[in-house]
Amino acid sequence: MTDHGQITAPRSAPLSARLEEAINHLPLGIVLFSEKREVIFCNKRYAEMYGLTAEQVKPGTPTRELIQHRLNLGLKVQIAPDDYIRERVGRNIALDTTVQEFIDGRIIAYTVYPLPGGGGMATHENITEREELNARLKKQYELGKAQEETLRVRNFQFDTAINNMSQGLCFFDSDHRLIVCNDRFVTMYDIPFGRVGPGTPLTEIVDYRFEAGCHGRNGCAQGFGLVSGSLRGRGWMCFEVGVVGRIEIAVRQREWAK
Repeated sequence: MTDHGQITAPRSAPLSARLEEAINHLPLGIVLFSEKREVIFCNKRYAEMYGLTAEQVKPGTPTRELIQHRLNLGLKVQIAPDDYIRERVGRNIALDTTVQEFIDGRIIAYTVYPLPGGGGMATHENITEREELNARLKKQYELGKAQEETLRVRNFQFDTAINNMSQGLCFFDSDHRLIVCNDRFVTMYDIPFGRVGPGTPLTEIVDYRFEAGCHGRNGCAQGFGLVSGSLRGRGWMCFEVGVVGRIEIAVRQREWAK
């Protein structure tokens, strides 16, 4: 506060110091380097990521030494280490991103940005958790696709089997709603396509049977009989079968416990 009672703002720190403090608190490791491939600036996060001392990343340090240090830590490369270093420092400084894997399991996204006037900036981001999550999601997706294909094949085999039966076949759930029926069942009663499907109540199906001329508990005027059986407490199924002459198949249709 001044003698006149005015409040003065504290002296601002130099902008460069504030900028350096902000860069040091970024989650990315950052290295600025010159056209000569020498370090201009390296933030604390970069040093922490690779266990480097301030002396090892001081201005003027050749970037080949930083690359060599990463190789010493177990950076996986496809060529000889010396060839890798020559290839990295010898290429033009251009926008480029590579994913680097280390023998300890870490995965680092390494991106180079060219800077006006020469030199460049390299960022290093630890993406290990993200890549592991992506790998798990990919595995789950592939497993889901495999299970879906297995189910598709089984459904196809099931449909083929029931649609080649001589009997009409229905499966109902414990709420007396249709789960599935075969083509033979539909054609036996001349039911229009689309009127019967999963979820159709049993009462509607009985109405269709009566429309087709099925009037008795033990058979139909058309010469069809019905046999039913439980699905282990989770519903029931019935067979509609043809009858010959005066012989009819006894009806044992009844509700099964849920």
